[in-house]
This record gives sequence, structure tokens and C-alpha cells, in this order.
Amino acid sequence: MAYTPARALEANGYLLWYLATRWGPLGALGTALAVAGLALARAAPERSAGTWLSDRQLRAVLAGVAVSVAVGNLYFWGNANMLATPSDPTDGLVASFGPFYHFDVLLPLSVFAGHAVARAVGALRSREGLTARQRRAVALAALLVAAPVAGAAAAATLGPALERNAAYTEGYEQAYEPFEPRPPEDAVVLLPTPYGAWLNHPFQYLRNDPGYDGRTVYAADRDAATTWGVLDSVEGRTPYRYRYRGEWTPDPAETVDPTLRAAERLRTGELAATTTVGAPAGATSATVAIEADGATARTSRPVDGESVAVDWRLTGGELAAVGESVPVDGPTGATLSVLIVGRQGGTVVYEIELLVRPDGGGVEVLWPPERRVCLASTDCDDAYVPGGDYPTFVAVETERN
Repeated sequence: MAYTPARALEANGYLLWYLATRWGPLGALGTALAVAGLALARAAPERSAGTWLSDRQLRAVLAGVAVSVAVGNLYFWGNANMLATPSDPTDGLVASFGPFYHFDVLLPLSVFAGHAVARAVGALRSREGLTARQRRAVALAALLVAAPVAGAAAAATLGPALERNAAYTEGYEQAYEPFEPRPPEDAVVLLPTPYGAWLNHPFQYLRNDPGYDGRTVYAADRDAATTWGVLDSVEGRTPYRYRYRGEWTPDPAETVDPTLRAAERLRTGELAATTTVGAPAGATSATVAIEADGATARTSRPVDGESVAVDWRLTGGELAAVGESVPVDGPTGATLSVLIVGRQGGTVVYEIELLVRPDGGGVEVLWPPERRVCLASTDCDDAYVPGGDYPTFVAVETERN
């Protein structure tokens, strides 16, 4: 996206309009009151309250906040990024969170709207020919008329956004449940990267202390070499993997099932293990594949019973299983996958992935391996979540021999 001056004016124009009509105090009604309050304030007599700013100067400061925020945001491309469809206020980030880069304007809007209301009340109270009791009655009547109007305006303006944010809150509570009531102590948590190499996007809740010396350190789980570098830099902390089943999207209706699993750094000359996975009824064959450093080998084997067991071996130089092997050269992710086709043609894919690094004549791994299970898809990104909503046959376990 090219953030041109024309695009900047268009995006910020829409955002200011949405602020004035949808996200300001009482929506469009509050903005109208603020405009009236600004006009009344300009015509008000100068008063001195003994402060270091006069009334005129204070009004100028408040109005200047609105102007500076509006002008300053023209230079920031993030405002265009908030609008999926500029003319649609219910699409994109602005639909749920509002034009938050412009929220400083809420202060002058609120102050000037309040000034308009205060002047209106003052005018009613100072009307000649009314007794004190009549003034109170007029003020009460005005309040009874204005309250439903203001309440309806606030409900119409904020109600849908509050409902959407409540849905977001429920989804995030589920996603971050493994970190409650407190995150793991003296730990480093490796986070997935659904939006790229952004640590706090989308995981804003999982933040590091400034010195990276807090109870928990969070790190993006990127390529193998980088992840090993992270683990080396925080050696002594217990590694954890945070993963989830499902897709992390901006849609609050699409939630994820999370899992947080502890791991350990394991150094050995040779690692031998058996991975056992569940098979659907009627399955007759399975395809076993191994992959490391971009090299792949695969073979087929029969399915006899309710499970498939695969023996595999990892050294500092290769990953081997079912008579096939691939080289391991440098830090990498070594993967074993099992694809099983059921009687009705449906598929289940199991994957385990080890973070691997040759260590002298042996190998260092992060144990146990990461587990993924995907149904009706050969491209598997879903973490295996124990106790999740799977068909009864689904199971995956890996044990060292």
C-alpha cells in the first residue's frame, strides 16, 4: 500500500467522521454539543481564576489538541491500516476499537460538550419571572427529557461496539487461559507467529518486562537457529511452547483452543523413540514421511488395528525412520508425519516436530516434540490439544526407547 497524501487525507477524513458520529461522547449528539460549546466559549467573557492559564488560553489549548491530533495523524500510515473498507465503519479494526489514534480528541469534545450543557442549565436557572421552585421544576423536566435522548444516543453509538468487544474478550480469555492465574515461573515461552515475526502482534497480553528478567520471558518461535539463540540467551529458564488449535483471526466468532506445554533441553549421542498414533476404523495404509533441512523421504506401510507405531532415530547427522533417512546439518526442525486415509476417504495427519541442533558427535533437542493433528487436510498447522474435540480414534504419543 502506497500511503500517498491523497490516501492520508481520505483515511483520516473517514476516521475523524467516525469519531464525530460514532465514537465521540454521545456520538453525533455529543459532537454537535461540542461545536455549540466551542462557539459559546469563544463568546464568553474572560475570567481569571488565579491559574497560570486564562480562560482564553485554556480554550485555545483544548482546541489546539483537536487540531494537532488531526493534522499529526495525516503523517501516520497506521490510520489507513485501520480501515478495511474506508467507507464502511463496520469493517476493519475501526469497527471494534474505533479510531484509537484520534482518541485524544475525546478530551476537547467532552469538555466543550459539557460547557454547552452547563450553559444551557445556567440559562434555565437565570430566567426571570420564575420562582426557585419553578426553576427546579424546569430543570427536572429538562433532565427527564434529555436523559432518554442522551441514553438512546449512547446506546445506539456504543452498543454494537461494546457487544463486539465483549465477544473479543471472551475469545481472548479462552486463548490465554493457560497463563491464568499466573504465567509459569522462571520460564521462556515460545510463541507462534501467525502474522509474521511480531512478538506482540497478535499476543499483546504476553509482554516482557523491560529488562527481560521478569517471571516469564516471551519469544517468537521463528527459525531454528534464532530459537536456539533465544534459548541460549535465557539458559536456566524452563522452555514452554504456547500453541493452539484453530486459526487466530480478527473475527471474534472464531476462537482457538490453546495448549501450553513445558519442555527440556536434551543432549544425547543418539535419540531413539516410538511415535504411536490412532487410526480411524477401516484404515488400511499409512504414509510416513520424514523431513529435515528441506530434504524429505516417505514410504507407505499397512495399518493393522487401531493404531500405527513408528520407530525413529535421530543423531547429529541424520533422522531415520521406516528404512528411510534424511540428513541433519545445523539447527533445524526435524519432522515426522503420518498420513492415514480412512474407509470413507477422510484423512487424518499427525505431525511431530523436534527442534534439533547437532552437538559435537551427538545432538541437542527440545523435548518432547511439538505435536500437530489435522483432519481432512494434508497441510497441518493445528496443534494437538489433549482433551480437545476430536474423533475418538485420535491420539498421538511419543516415548523414548
